[in-house]
Amino acid sequence: MDEYLAAHDVIGSLAHIQMLNRIGLLTDEELSPLQTALRKIYTQTQDGTFTLSENVEDIHSQVEGLLTEELGECLEMTTYMLGAATIKKDLLNDPKYDHLFSVEAVNRLVQTGVPFRDAYKQVGHSIEAGTYLPERTLNLTHEGSMGRLCNSEIAAQYQLIRDRFPFQQIREQLARLLTGG
Repeated sequence: MDEYLAAHDVIGSLAHIQMLNRIGLLTDEELSPLQTALRKIYTQTQDGTFTLSENVEDIHSQVEGLLTEELGECLEMTTYMLGAATIKKDLLNDPKYDHLFSVEAVNRLVQTGVPFRDAYKQVGHSIEAGTYLPERTLNLTHEGSMGRLCNSEIAAQYQLIRDRFPFQQIREQLARLLTGG
């Protein structure tokens, strides 16, 4: 199963680096060797020579290891940095994020009968005056919030989009991505 998933991991990595190139985070000079290395790994997933080493935890780690062998320590450093990244769990308690809670303040006013425009102005004026004090409890009742996810509406929209999705064109583009053609 892992070997089967490896091909998909490589395809995702190829698409990801192309996106990074298109938005300017990878130059063409940086993109080219990554594409070459990933295509080589993809070929290994197809010809049966790709194997998962015992000392790696998952397929993506194996692909990273092969890229590191191919491209050097740069990828090893990136992997280390990403692994060392931490999530600050109390981030929203930092006063610089106080204004994020202004949306909930507007929603609370609207729920008491204040017209939206007036609620928006009231909260905006309190922010400008320096008197805004965020209430950090979230009600989350508006559409799309955690309290009202609208899953059935999302599923219906998903199906409409999926029905129009050009799967054949994607298969053709995938073939071009993998062959470099």
